[in-house]
Amino acid sequence: YDAHDRLIDAASYRPRLQGALVEMHFNLSHSAFKGKDTYTADIHTIRVLKPPQPSMAPKKKSIS
Repeated sequence: YDAHDRLIDAASYRPRLQGALVEMHFNLSHSAFKGKDTYTADIHTIRVLKPPQPSMAPKKKSIS
């Protein structure tokens, strides 16, 4: 969810979450098998607390 409690579309995850401050709820599981440790995380919710700062880089111009 974004900072205004609106669901973020899956296609928008990267631009909306990269660089944002978020609160994340997840389960972390550990299993050991034949001397190997494996950790997995199941994400339940991600809530944006502070959106990412807008990029200060100039927009690229396309030349036709």
